[in-house]
Amino acid sequence: MPYDTGTATDVNDLLSKLRVFALAQGWSVDYNAARTDHTGQAVLLNKGGMRCGLFTRTNVSGQGSTTDPAPYMGPALYPGPYNSAQAAHAQTGISRFAYANNLPGPFVAYHLFAGVNRAGESYMHAVVEVTSGSFRHFGFGTINRAGAVTNGSYAYGNRWHWGSGTLNDTTSTQHEYPWDARSSTSNAFNNDSGLFSRGTIIRADGDTVSPRYAILSSTGSNLGAAEARGDGGYANGNQADGLRVGVSALTGRSVLLPLFVSVIRPGGLYSVLGAPPDIRFVDMTNLIPGASFALGADTWRAFPLIRKNGVSGQENSATLGYAYRVA
Repeated sequence: MPYDTGTATDVNDLLSKLRVFALAQGWSVDYNAARTDHTGQAVLLNKGGMRCGLFTRTNVSGQGSTTDPAPYMGPALYPGPYNSAQAAHAQTGISRFAYANNLPGPFVAYHLFAGVNRAGESYMHAVVEVTSGSFRHFGFGTINRAGAVTNGSYAYGNRWHWGSGTLNDTTSTQHEYPWDARSSTSNAFNNDSGLFSRGTIIRADGDTVSPRYAILSSTGSNLGAAEARGDGGYANGNQADGLRVGVSALTGRSVLLPLFVSVIRPGGLYSVLGAPPDIRFVDMTNLIPGASFALGADTWRAFPLIRKNGVSGQENSATLGYAYRVA
Protein backbone atom coordinates (compact mmCIF):
# COMPACT_ATOMS: atom_id res chain seq x y z
CA MET A 1 0.00 0.00 0.00
CA PRO A 2 1.37 3.48 -0.83
CA TYR A 3 3.00 5.26 2.10
CA ASP A 4 5.19 8.35 2.25
CA THR A 5 6.95 10.24 5.01
CA GLY A 6 9.04 13.39 5.09
CA THR A 7 9.18 16.89 6.51
CA ALA A 8 7.40 20.12 5.60
CA THR A 9 8.05 23.75 6.48
CA ASP A 10 4.40 24.79 7.02
CA VAL A 11 0.82 23.86 6.14
CA ASN A 12 1.08 25.15 2.58
CA ASP A 13 4.23 23.11 1.95
CA LEU A 14 2.48 20.11 3.50
CA LEU A 15 -0.49 20.62 1.18
CA SER A 16 1.85 20.73 -1.81
CA LYS A 17 3.47 17.44 -0.82
CA LEU A 18 0.11 15.82 -0.22
CA ARG A 19 -1.02 16.98 -3.68
CA VAL A 20 2.06 15.38 -5.27
CA PHE A 21 1.38 12.17 -3.34
CA ALA A 22 -2.24 12.19 -4.49
CA LEU A 23 -1.22 12.62 -8.13
CA ALA A 24 1.05 9.60 -7.80
CA GLN A 25 -1.97 7.59 -6.60
CA GLY A 26 -4.07 8.52 -9.64
CA TRP A 27 -6.04 11.45 -8.26
CA SER A 28 -6.77 14.38 -10.57
CA VAL A 29 -6.28 17.97 -9.46
CA ASP A 30 -9.12 20.32 -10.46
CA TYR A 31 -7.81 23.34 -8.58
CA ASN A 32 -4.49 24.29 -7.01
CA ALA A 33 -4.12 27.92 -5.99
CA ALA A 34 -4.55 30.43 -3.21
CA ARG A 35 -7.89 30.67 -1.44
CA THR A 36 -10.05 33.62 -2.39
CA ASP A 37 -11.89 33.87 0.93
CA HIS A 38 -9.06 33.62 3.50
CA THR A 39 -5.30 33.44 3.63
CA GLY A 40 -4.15 29.96 2.69
CA GLN A 41 -4.20 27.48 -0.18
CA ALA A 42 -6.78 25.14 -1.69
CA VAL A 43 -6.51 21.94 -3.70
CA LEU A 44 -9.55 20.18 -5.17
CA LEU A 45 -9.07 16.49 -5.91
CA ASN A 46 -11.19 13.87 -7.63
CA LYS A 47 -10.88 10.17 -8.35
CA GLY A 48 -13.57 7.78 -9.44
CA GLY A 49 -16.37 10.11 -8.42
CA MET A 50 -14.90 10.89 -5.00
CA ARG A 51 -14.30 14.64 -4.70
CA CYS A 52 -12.55 16.40 -1.88
CA GLY A 53 -11.18 19.85 -1.21
CA LEU A 54 -8.09 20.28 0.96
CA PHE A 55 -7.74 23.69 2.55
CA THR A 56 -5.23 25.54 4.66
CA ARG A 57 -5.96 28.68 6.61
CA THR A 58 -3.02 30.55 8.00
CA ASN A 59 -4.08 33.88 9.49
CA VAL A 60 -6.94 34.01 11.98
CA SER A 61 -7.75 36.71 14.51
CA GLY A 62 -10.64 37.27 16.90
CA GLN A 63 -12.89 34.33 17.75
CA GLY A 64 -10.98 31.11 18.19
CA SER A 65 -7.50 32.59 17.81
CA THR A 66 -6.40 31.42 21.28
CA THR A 67 -8.54 28.35 22.00
CA ASP A 68 -8.77 27.21 18.37
CA PRO A 69 -5.43 28.49 17.02
CA ALA A 70 -4.35 28.61 13.39
CA PRO A 71 -2.83 27.50 11.10
CA TYR A 72 -5.40 24.92 9.96
CA MET A 73 -5.27 22.06 7.50
CA GLY A 74 -8.08 19.75 6.50
CA PRO A 75 -10.62 18.42 4.00
CA ALA A 76 -14.18 19.14 2.94
CA LEU A 77 -16.43 17.04 0.70
CA TYR A 78 -18.40 18.20 -2.31
CA PRO A 79 -20.50 16.29 -4.84
CA GLY A 80 -19.16 17.95 -8.01
CA PRO A 81 -18.55 18.17 -10.81
CA TYR A 82 -15.98 20.90 -10.28
CA ASN A 83 -17.24 24.31 -11.41
CA SER A 84 -14.44 26.70 -12.33
CA ALA A 85 -16.87 29.63 -12.06
CA GLN A 86 -17.18 28.99 -8.32
CA ALA A 87 -14.50 29.54 -5.70
CA ALA A 88 -12.88 26.43 -4.29
CA HIS A 89 -14.50 26.92 -0.87
CA ALA A 90 -17.92 27.60 -2.43
CA GLN A 91 -18.42 24.63 -4.73
CA THR A 92 -22.06 23.57 -4.93
CA GLY A 93 -23.00 21.24 -2.10
CA ILE A 94 -19.70 21.54 -0.23
CA SER A 95 -19.67 20.25 3.33
CA ARG A 96 -18.33 21.92 6.42
CA PHE A 97 -14.58 21.69 6.87
CA ALA A 98 -12.82 19.05 9.00
CA TYR A 99 -9.70 20.90 10.06
CA ALA A 100 -6.82 19.91 12.26
CA ASN A 101 -5.69 23.03 14.11
CA ASN A 102 -2.56 24.61 15.60
CA LEU A 103 -0.17 23.55 12.82
CA PRO A 104 2.55 26.23 12.90
CA GLY A 105 5.42 24.30 11.29
CA PRO A 106 8.11 23.44 10.52
CA PHE A 107 7.00 19.88 11.17
CA VAL A 108 9.03 17.03 12.60
CA ALA A 109 7.46 14.61 10.10
CA TYR A 110 4.39 13.79 8.07
CA HIS A 111 3.01 10.34 7.29
CA LEU A 112 0.74 9.84 4.27
CA PHE A 113 -1.28 6.66 3.72
CA ALA A 114 -3.25 5.70 0.62
CA GLY A 115 -5.33 2.72 -0.38
CA VAL A 116 -8.78 1.55 -1.35
CA ASN A 117 -11.81 0.23 0.49
CA ARG A 118 -13.47 -3.10 -0.25
CA ALA A 119 -15.30 -1.54 -3.22
CA GLY A 120 -12.05 -0.26 -4.74
CA GLU A 121 -12.71 3.40 -3.82
CA SER A 122 -9.69 5.45 -2.80
CA TYR A 123 -8.80 7.09 0.49
CA MET A 124 -5.94 9.18 1.84
CA HIS A 125 -5.02 9.55 5.52
CA ALA A 126 -2.44 11.93 6.97
CA VAL A 127 -0.68 12.17 10.33
CA VAL A 128 1.55 15.14 11.14
CA GLU A 129 4.06 15.27 13.98
CA VAL A 130 3.97 19.00 14.61
CA THR A 131 6.55 19.11 17.39
CA SER A 132 8.23 16.16 19.07
CA GLY A 133 5.46 13.93 20.43
CA SER A 134 2.56 16.19 19.35
CA PHE A 135 0.40 14.87 16.48
CA ARG A 136 -2.53 15.89 14.24
CA HIS A 137 -4.69 13.70 11.99
CA PHE A 138 -6.86 14.34 8.94
CA GLY A 139 -8.08 12.38 5.95
CA PHE A 140 -10.79 11.57 3.44
CA GLY A 141 -12.17 8.64 1.49
CA THR A 142 -15.17 6.32 1.40
CA ILE A 143 -16.19 3.89 4.14
CA ASN A 144 -16.48 0.14 3.89
CA ARG A 145 -20.25 0.11 3.64
CA ALA A 146 -22.47 -2.01 5.82
CA GLY A 147 -25.37 -2.75 3.49
CA ALA A 148 -27.01 -0.34 1.05
CA VAL A 149 -25.46 3.06 1.77
CA THR A 150 -25.72 5.82 -0.79
CA ASN A 151 -22.28 7.42 -1.12
CA GLY A 152 -20.46 7.00 2.23
CA SER A 153 -17.61 9.44 1.61
CA TYR A 154 -15.97 11.01 4.66
CA ALA A 155 -13.66 13.80 5.77
CA TYR A 156 -12.09 14.10 9.22
CA GLY A 157 -9.61 16.10 11.25
CA ASN A 158 -8.77 16.54 14.92
CA ARG A 159 -9.36 19.98 16.41
CA TRP A 160 -8.01 20.38 19.93
CA HIS A 161 -9.41 23.03 22.26
CA TRP A 162 -6.45 24.96 23.68
CA GLY A 163 -8.24 26.56 26.62
CA SER A 164 -6.54 26.53 30.02
CA GLY A 165 -9.22 24.25 31.43
CA THR A 166 -9.33 21.83 28.51
CA LEU A 167 -5.77 21.59 27.14
CA ASN A 168 -4.81 18.69 29.41
CA ASP A 169 -8.31 17.18 29.70
CA THR A 170 -8.50 14.07 27.53
CA THR A 171 -12.27 13.68 27.94
CA SER A 172 -13.33 17.29 27.32
CA THR A 173 -16.23 17.52 24.90
CA GLN A 174 -14.65 20.71 23.51
CA HIS A 175 -12.17 18.55 21.60
CA GLU A 176 -12.98 17.10 18.17
CA TYR A 177 -11.69 13.53 17.91
CA PRO A 178 -11.81 11.83 14.50
CA TRP A 179 -14.56 9.21 14.35
CA ASP A 180 -16.05 10.27 17.66
CA ALA A 181 -19.47 11.64 18.60
CA ARG A 182 -18.75 13.04 22.04
CA SER A 183 -18.00 16.62 21.02
CA SER A 184 -20.57 19.13 22.22
CA THR A 185 -19.36 22.18 20.28
CA SER A 186 -21.92 23.84 18.04
CA ASN A 187 -22.20 22.57 14.48
CA ALA A 188 -24.13 25.59 13.26
CA PHE A 189 -21.22 27.22 11.45
CA ASN A 190 -21.13 27.09 7.67
CA ASN A 191 -17.86 25.92 6.15
CA ASP A 192 -15.00 27.46 8.15
CA SER A 193 -16.47 30.92 8.84
CA GLY A 194 -16.80 30.25 12.57
CA LEU A 195 -13.57 28.25 12.87
CA PHE A 196 -15.20 25.52 14.92
CA SER A 197 -15.10 23.01 12.11
CA ARG A 198 -16.25 19.45 12.57
CA GLY A 199 -14.11 16.50 13.60
CA THR A 200 -15.73 14.05 11.18
CA ILE A 201 -18.23 14.51 8.36
CA ILE A 202 -19.78 11.64 6.47
CA ARG A 203 -22.06 11.74 3.47
CA ALA A 204 -25.07 9.42 3.49
CA ASP A 205 -27.76 10.57 1.07
CA GLY A 206 -31.31 9.66 1.92
CA ASP A 207 -34.60 10.78 3.41
CA THR A 208 -35.03 13.03 0.33
CA VAL A 209 -31.75 14.90 0.99
CA SER A 210 -28.71 14.88 -1.34
CA PRO A 211 -25.97 15.56 -0.51
CA ARG A 212 -26.74 14.67 3.09
CA TYR A 213 -23.83 15.25 5.46
CA ALA A 214 -23.94 13.74 8.94
CA ILE A 215 -21.90 15.46 11.64
CA LEU A 216 -20.33 13.29 14.34
CA SER A 217 -21.33 15.28 17.41
CA SER A 218 -23.64 15.19 20.42
CA THR A 219 -25.02 18.68 19.68
CA GLY A 220 -27.06 20.00 16.76
CA SER A 221 -29.02 18.35 13.98
CA ASN A 222 -28.35 15.66 11.36
CA LEU A 223 -26.01 13.82 13.70
CA GLY A 224 -23.95 10.70 13.31
CA ALA A 225 -22.63 8.33 15.97
CA ALA A 226 -19.20 6.72 16.19
CA GLU A 227 -17.11 4.70 18.61
CA ALA A 228 -13.74 6.29 19.44
CA ARG A 229 -14.45 7.60 22.95
CA GLY A 230 -18.18 8.25 22.89
CA ASP A 231 -20.56 7.82 25.80
CA GLY A 232 -23.60 5.58 25.72
CA GLY A 233 -25.87 8.23 24.27
CA TYR A 234 -23.91 8.82 21.10
CA ALA A 235 -21.65 5.86 20.45
CA ASN A 236 -23.72 2.99 19.09
CA GLY A 237 -24.45 1.77 22.61
CA ASN A 238 -20.82 1.76 23.79
CA GLN A 239 -20.07 -1.36 21.78
CA ALA A 240 -16.40 -0.40 21.49
CA ASP A 241 -15.75 2.63 23.65
CA GLY A 242 -12.03 3.33 23.29
CA LEU A 243 -11.84 4.79 26.78
CA ARG A 244 -12.87 1.43 28.22
CA VAL A 245 -11.03 -1.05 26.00
CA GLY A 246 -7.33 -1.32 26.84
CA VAL A 247 -4.53 -3.74 26.06
CA SER A 248 -4.89 -7.48 26.40
CA ALA A 249 -4.38 -8.61 30.01
CA LEU A 250 -2.78 -11.84 28.73
CA THR A 251 -0.43 -10.62 26.00
CA GLY A 252 -0.07 -6.87 26.57
CA ARG A 253 -1.04 -6.32 22.94
CA SER A 254 -3.36 -3.54 21.84
CA VAL A 255 -6.72 -4.35 20.30
CA LEU A 256 -7.42 -2.58 17.00
CA LEU A 257 -11.03 -1.41 17.08
CA PRO A 258 -12.98 -0.72 13.87
CA LEU A 259 -14.55 2.75 13.89
CA PHE A 260 -18.18 2.02 13.07
CA VAL A 261 -20.33 5.01 12.23
CA SER A 262 -24.11 5.47 12.13
CA VAL A 263 -26.44 8.22 10.99
CA ILE A 264 -29.63 9.44 12.62
CA ARG A 265 -32.92 8.74 10.83
CA PRO A 266 -36.46 10.05 11.25
CA GLY A 267 -37.91 9.13 14.62
CA GLY A 268 -34.54 9.27 16.36
CA LEU A 269 -33.38 5.87 15.10
CA TYR A 270 -29.88 5.21 13.77
CA SER A 271 -28.75 3.28 10.70
CA VAL A 272 -25.27 1.74 10.71
CA LEU A 273 -23.24 2.95 7.70
CA GLY A 274 -19.97 1.06 8.07
CA ALA A 275 -16.39 1.92 9.00
CA PRO A 276 -13.43 3.69 7.36
CA PRO A 277 -10.86 1.39 5.74
CA ASP A 278 -7.41 0.71 7.18
CA ILE A 279 -7.72 2.92 10.26
CA ARG A 280 -8.47 1.65 13.77
CA PHE A 281 -8.76 3.02 17.27
CA VAL A 282 -5.92 1.74 19.49
CA ASP A 283 -4.68 1.94 23.06
CA MET A 284 -1.10 3.26 22.98
CA THR A 285 -0.04 1.96 26.41
CA ASN A 286 2.62 -0.40 25.05
CA LEU A 287 3.15 1.27 21.68
CA ILE A 288 5.81 3.82 20.73
CA PRO A 289 4.29 6.72 18.75
CA GLY A 290 4.95 6.27 15.05
CA ALA A 291 6.48 2.82 15.37
CA SER A 292 5.34 0.07 13.03
CA PHE A 293 4.16 -3.34 14.17
CA ALA A 294 2.96 -6.53 12.53
CA LEU A 295 -0.52 -7.97 12.87
CA GLY A 296 -0.64 -11.23 10.97
CA ALA A 297 0.47 -10.47 7.43
CA ASP A 298 -0.28 -6.74 7.79
CA THR A 299 1.94 -3.89 8.96
CA TRP A 300 0.45 -1.00 10.95
CA ARG A 301 1.67 2.28 12.44
CA ALA A 302 0.12 3.79 15.56
CA PHE A 303 0.04 7.42 16.64
CA PRO A 304 -1.46 9.23 19.65
CA LEU A 305 -4.52 11.32 18.98
CA ILE A 306 -2.53 14.39 19.97
CA ARG A 307 0.07 13.55 22.68
CA LYS A 308 0.58 10.35 24.62
CA ASN A 309 0.19 10.95 28.36
CA GLY A 310 0.78 14.69 28.13
CA VAL A 311 1.74 16.23 31.47
CA SER A 312 0.16 19.33 33.02
CA GLY A 313 0.57 22.28 30.67
CA GLN A 314 0.62 20.05 27.58
CA GLU A 315 -2.08 18.71 25.29
CA ASN A 316 -2.98 15.23 26.53
CA SER A 317 -4.80 12.34 24.85
CA ALA A 318 -3.64 9.81 27.49
CA THR A 319 -3.13 6.48 25.70
CA LEU A 320 -5.80 7.04 23.03
CA GLY A 321 -4.57 6.72 19.45
CA TYR A 322 -5.17 5.60 15.88
CA ALA A 323 -3.48 2.85 13.91
CA TYR A 324 -3.10 2.99 10.12
CA ARG A 325 -2.38 0.01 7.88
CA VAL A 326 0.81 0.47 5.90
CA ALA A 327 0.98 -2.86 4.06
